[in-house]
Amino acid sequence: MEQRRIQYIDDYFDSPMLHVSILRSQVERGKINLISYPDPPDGMLVLGAQDIPGENCIHLSAGKIPILAEGTIHYLGQPVLLIAGNNRQEMEEFAGYVSIDYRDITVLPSFENFFEKQIIKEHRLSRGNPEKVLKDAFQILEGSYYVDETLPWSLDAQGAFARYEEGRLVVYSSTQWLHHVRSTVAGVLDIRPTDVTVRRTAFSAQFDEKLWYPSFLAAYAALAAQVSGKSCKLILSANELLHHGPRGTPVAIEHRSAVDKNGDLAAIDVTVNLESGAFPVYSEEALQRASAAAAGNYNCKNVSVTTRLVETTRRPLDFSPGAGLAGCFFASETHASLIAEVSQTDPLNWKLRNLDEKESPLPELLTKVAAASDFSRKHAAYELAKKRRSSPEQENRPLRGIGIAGVYQGNGFFGRGEETERFKVTARLESEGDLYIFTSGLSGMHKTASLARRRAAEILGIPRSGVHIINDDTDRIPESGPSGLSRNITVVYRLVERCCDAIQKKRFRNPLPLEASRSFRLPAKGRWEESQLQGSPYAARSWAACVVELELDPILLEKSVRGVWVAVDCGEVLHRHRAESALETGILHAVEGCTVNLQNLEASESPFHLPKLKDIPPVEISFNRGSRQKFSSGIGDLPYIMIPPAFTAALSQAAGVYFDRFPLPPRKIHQYMEGT
Repeated sequence: MEQRRIQYIDDYFDSPMLHVSILRSQVERGKINLISYPDPPDGMLVLGAQDIPGENCIHLSAGKIPILAEGTIHYLGQPVLLIAGNNRQEMEEFAGYVSIDYRDITVLPSFENFFEKQIIKEHRLSRGNPEKVLKDAFQILEGSYYVDETLPWSLDAQGAFARYEEGRLVVYSSTQWLHHVRSTVAGVLDIRPTDVTVRRTAFSAQFDEKLWYPSFLAAYAALAAQVSGKSCKLILSANELLHHGPRGTPVAIEHRSAVDKNGDLAAIDVTVNLESGAFPVYSEEALQRASAAAAGNYNCKNVSVTTRLVETTRRPLDFSPGAGLAGCFFASETHASLIAEVSQTDPLNWKLRNLDEKESPLPELLTKVAAASDFSRKHAAYELAKKRRSSPEQENRPLRGIGIAGVYQGNGFFGRGEETERFKVTARLESEGDLYIFTSGLSGMHKTASLARRRAAEILGIPRSGVHIINDDTDRIPESGPSGLSRNITVVYRLVERCCDAIQKKRFRNPLPLEASRSFRLPAKGRWEESQLQGSPYAARSWAACVVELELDPILLEKSVRGVWVAVDCGEVLHRHRAESALETGILHAVEGCTVNLQNLEASESPFHLPKLKDIPPVEISFNRGSRQKFSSGIGDLPYIMIPPAFTAALSQAAGVYFDRFPLPPRKIHQYMEGT
């Protein structure tokens, strides 16, 4: 079976070919009164919502999002028109002549100051009697925490390329979910999904920002190709991607904790507010993930959790590394550091007293990283230095701090989401002895594909060169779900194993070729009990403990990370070197993201730059050899979940100021230290 040569989206080119650009709204919310523009030059197209033959929307689990604005503007930068032409400069000049007249312009309050009417969904869970315990508590500690929208770490281009090949529409997309692109394009063009072929292009890394957004771009390119009958290509500029592309959800969290005389938890009351932007994207998934993680990993009999989804006039917000978990663990671990400080307890000892040893391996992991980093001694020394100095500004040497955090990463869709969709993998052993694995997972340049090839070769006793993964063309592969949320290693890899096991059992009793297909089922043991806020809501969880030690320049407020220590429990480690490399890369990104705030960037600025060698922190990683988990699980999101709370705790100790938001650029640190 022939395997297609895969290129990056920007490498696809035809002659002749039309370029496609997006003309966006200049207001946040309102009605379109009139759109006017001169006749376009020959060979140029201007397309609006009225030119869409099918549905003017993209379907997601939470509802629908318009492809092009049709009468109503919901957010700043919402696509209104498409311009397609063969000369980009001419297209840009023509866009300057387009006039859009708006009326009834309104603005919703920002996420940090939202009104009650902006809450579009609310979820409440509880166990025990938290209200009574909080009322009678020895002491109540409160904290408000905020995590801003996250960086788009992927540096490669996002776009789509559409053309007709032998009379059939073929769309090339840099997507993590091929079949979602196909269903979206078919719906917009009013054709059958089987009449569209979607082929995946290469991309350098995946941070779950290519789950649904590429379906938009593919729909634009496909619409222009259908109307023009020509090949059409749309590539977002770096500035456009930064300011209008997918972005992680901001989170605001309120913690109220009742503690006893020893400083241990007696009750937890948490309210989590998630910003959805103008349209909710995977709202139920985000709410459920946040509900499960809001109280942290602590053993408390009385817990109340409220999660809300808040509408604003920003673009629809998306998954990001640690989706639904990073913000919650930032808040719970930062709040735990506050409780430990108020109760005058070593943070490590406080965590070990309050963690549930039956529920997680975190006590063992925390103990391991604390010993490797000499955490308790350093924390005591830095705490004493902090209390002795009169003010940070009067210090003539760097201020030091150290922080510790314990977290988990959820792999796959929340709850029974993996089963309701019935995602599938198929494998076929051909007569000549080669194995072909058909899946829409394992996308891009993902290392899990090579691990799956190696495992399949081991099971069937064939050369690794005889194992081929077909994962790039909707005409040839089954729907295996998105190649994200760490499903590749937790779900898809296990389905490949099961398919190969099934073939091996029949191999010497039946003639070749042999084929097997398998779908995923959640294990019955330890399933999520929502009423008790207990159990596992994921196909698997990966656990990690982390220590960050840093220095802060008291004058320039520049931060330098002196070391990062990490201990991970992720089941069987399939390839230690690759696992360490993935964690090290993620840690570098996560440390870099601790100081970049997108809201403070000017329009011409970019957050992307290569770190200097001196800025790369030393990292020490260990894996738990005695893992309770039977199967391997993903680790790619762990750095983005564990680094922020450990980094913030270290920075708080160094500065002598309690930081309760993330990220922390120098100007924000200065405001905190000045008490503003």
